[in-house]
This record gives sequence, structure tokens and C-alpha cells, in this order.
Amino acid sequence: MKMIERNTLKIINDPKRLNLLADEFRAGREIGDLLVLLNSENEQVVWVGAWIAGEVIIDPADAQPLISRLHQLVDHENPSIRFKALGALFPFLDVANPAVKEMLVRLSCDPIEGVRLAAQSALMRKSKK
Repeated sequence: MKMIERNTLKIINDPKRLNLLADEFRAGREIGDLLVLLNSENEQVVWVGAWIAGEVIIDPADAQPLISRLHQLVDHENPSIRFKALGALFPFLDVANPAVKEMLVRLSCDPIEGVRLAAQSALMRKSKK
């Protein structure tokens, strides 16, 4: 287990410290550390990683590994992870891409209302551009 994952587990129930961790990423902390969180076997750590990914501005030049992992997470069994992963992906969604459109259409039928509404909203907003 990497240090970022261990540290996140220690602060997982402390919103103030989690916000400080997010601030580190907002200030330019290495994107590879965010991938460690997203690749964790612990769902809470993955959720934190997806939440932070949606809170920071990610340079498109560095985004590909992160985008790839977030695309995988929209299929996660935990609906809150699906929701956060979809939110983090929003700036990178291109509905002209058939795979992205298919993903949003599929998530528009998600059994969880929040995921379903987020996907429908993304599909509508991105289609209008």
C-alpha cells in the first residue's frame, strides 16, 4: 500500500483533513498520486480519489491515464463512485465519440437516480455544444 493511500485511510472520516488533501491536488500535487487513490482496493479511498478528481483542474496533457481510470469507474458497483467518476469526467466528455455517447446513454438508465440524472444532464449539455 502506497503512502498516499495509507494517509487517506487515516483521514477518511475527517472532512477538514480530506479538504486539505484536495487542496494539495488543487495546488499541483502529482496526478500519479490521484491515480493511486483511484486504483485502491478500498472503496472509500477510490471514492475520495474520484471526488478529488472532480474538484481539481486537470491539464489535458496529463489527463489520459486519469480519464481512462475514471471511464472504468463509471461501471463500479458502488453508485457513489459511479456518480463521482462521471462528474470528474464531465470536462472531458465528447458525445461525438460513440463510446462516450453509449456510456452516457447506458448510465442514463442507471438504477440510482443521482447517477441517472447526472448522465442525462451530461448527455443533454454536451449534445448542445
